Amino acid sequence: MIIRKAKIDDLKRVSYVTRLAWKVPYNKLGFVNSFHENKQLVDLVKEKKMNILVAIEDNKIVGAIRYELRGEGVVFFSKLVVLSTYRRRGIGTKLISKLEKISKNKGVGEICLDIMEEKLLNPFYQKIGYRIVKKIKHLDHHDIYMKKRIK
Repeated sequence: MIIRKAKIDDLKRVSYVTRLAWKVPYNKLGFVNSFHENKQLVDLVKEKKMNILVAIEDNKIVGAIRYELRGEGVVFFSKLVVLSTYRRRGIGTKLISKLEKISKNKGVGEICLDIMEEKLLNPFYQKIGYRIVKKIKHLDHHDIYMKKRIK
């Protein structure tokens, strides 16, 4: 498997993989947001406001993680996705590890994320060192905010 920074030509595939990965919710018991794509994704990447790492296996993009620098020394990541047929192979963990390495090399001290509690993903993130810093209850779901110090 290869993990590299996404190129502009990859963005259509990244959106496609994200849409497929989010097609089947992780938790069938509760509310899970449907996929929505930022129409300005290409502009965000070109302007370096958003960065994307992709995981390539079998000569195709099978996973991705999006991230951005927020404030001094903080990276926020979102939309960690892996196609369902490639899950449970460590691809998501490798994407996060690569992001952490890149962030550390740039002097970033903290990585943050938020997830919907109903997707039942917080144990995965806790296993790799992220801790819950707060939960917010909404009418139809709960957001969990997590972070990890990497310095």
